Order: sequence, then structure tokens, then C-alpha cells
Amino acid sequence: MPLPDFLIAGAPKAGTTALHAALQRHPELYLSPVKEPKFFLTDGPPPARGGPGDVQTYREHVWRREDYEALFAAAPPGTRRGEATPFYLYDRAAHRRIRDAVPHVRFVVVLRDPPARGHRCLD
Repeated sequence: MPLPDFLIAGAPKAGTTALHAALQRHPELYLSPVKEPKFFLTDGPPPARGGPGDVQTYREHVWRREDYEALFAAAPPGTRRGEATPFYLYDRAAHRRIRDAVPHVRFVVVLRDPPARGHRCLD
């Protein structure tokens, strides 16, 4: 059952996409082919309705465990597996899901204005 060794989270528009792209080139790392699978944001399917910009978001949402694990199945042996979903940083229910599924996962957090944004995560 391949699950990630690390997760990239952070503020939207803070560089998580650039970091994901850069890390994909590292020979000892494997990044999921879906940049934001959003697996830990729900306990099941994404909401049926949303706002005007949510169509793309829900289309990319990987919510079945077997589909999420399949994202990491092509990782070469010995590589560290990771994915990037910025909103993991802010979603407390996602924190619980992550802890339950992969208790030893590492986080890489990207912030635009760390002093101003960091306190929101600690409240």
C-alpha cells in the first residue's frame, strides 16, 4: 500500500506548484502525477455542489483510497513519495486524517508571509 512519505502544504499562490515541479526532477523523489489530489480533505467524495471555480477542483479530487495509492504505485523502489495539496495546511479535519493514515509523514510547508500566515495554523 504505497502512501506518501511527505506532503507539501501551504498558502495558495506561495510556490507549491514550483516546488512540486522542482522536486519531480530529483532522482530520489517521486511526486504524484496529480499535483493536488486533495485526498485528505474529505472522508469520501467531494461535495456535489460548489462555486463557479470548483469544477476543475472537483475533477482532480482523488477520494478513493485505491486511486490515491495508485498515484504512488509507479515510484521506483527506495524513492521517497510525495504530493502537494496546499489546503492541507488549513484543514484541521485533514490533519486528523493524515495522522491516522500516515502518522510518520513529513510536511514541507510553503508560506508567502510566514509571520502573518503562520499564526493562523497554530490557533
